Amino acid sequence: MGEFNEIGEKGRRLYWPTVYLLLDGRVLVSCFPGTAPAGGSGGADDSQRDASGAEERSEQQSKQQRKKEETAMKRLLTLLLPLALVPAWAGGFFDDFDGEDLGSHWEFGNPKGGMIYSVHDSLLEVHSLVGAFPQEWISARVPEFDDFDLRALVGWTDDPAFQRMIVSIDIGFAREVPVAWMDYRHRRDGGKSTNRLLAAFRDGPTREIEAPADGFHQFRMTRVGDELSAYLDETLILRGTGSTIRPRFVTLFFAGDRDVDVDLFVDRVSVVPEPASMVAVAAGIGSLLLRSRRRTR
Repeated sequence: MGEFNEIGEKGRRLYWPTVYLLLDGRVLVSCFPGTAPAGGSGGADDSQRDASGAEERSEQQSKQQRKKEETAMKRLLTLLLPLALVPAWAGGFFDDFDGEDLGSHWEFGNPKGGMIYSVHDSLLEVHSLVGAFPQEWISARVPEFDDFDLRALVGWTDDPAFQRMIVSIDIGFAREVPVAWMDYRHRRDGGKSTNRLLAAFRDGPTREIEAPADGFHQFRMTRVGDELSAYLDETLILRGTGSTIRPRFVTLFFAGDRDVDVDLFVDRVSVVPEPASMVAVAAGIGSLLLRSRRRTR
């Protein structure tokens, strides 16, 4: 990198450039004053420099430098602010079950049923279903997005005789009018075990496949416009058009034989805007900030 020379009547001052690469591709160069090396022209005059004049020039240069730095920071903040505001504007839902019980945002949906469960090691574990109807579901309110990305880490073993788990995103509470859902079902009959997974979209297609026997797996459902997609461990298993109504709840449904142990696990449930819509939000906020700056000039 070169040096910027400012040659005056009584001496020379060096400016060392610092380059900032801004997010919009522009390059901002800020020059920080340095110290002239020993020797060179003006050395004798430098020793006789008027002290008050040098102090005045130094103060002026410091003010100019502070102004340059403030300008650079304002430009950088203007570019970064839209990205910083996206989470606050876009919102989102996330629960990694990091506590000793379910959070207050979860509501139970079946007053006649119930489940024996525990929350430990950042994990929701369902042990058994009880009552006249051995099933239970819990729902949590989520922000209303046109385009969404729902993910849940779920797990099971193939030991129980029967168990079922559904992850869904719904218009109403407790799976009332689901928009998209993934339905895992396991049944053991004698020595034969059957594991099935159904993916379905409201007003759209459905598909049933063989589910993995045991372990942890990610359920994922997305919507962009009227196109919905369902993934098992990031492998696409269903895509098609469906309902475009904004969902308001995420629901976890559990079922099993009465008073018989089940092995169902849930972790890291999240509902966020689909990435393309987040970029659009950021671009929109950036446009508003740019217009605001123009008006104030």
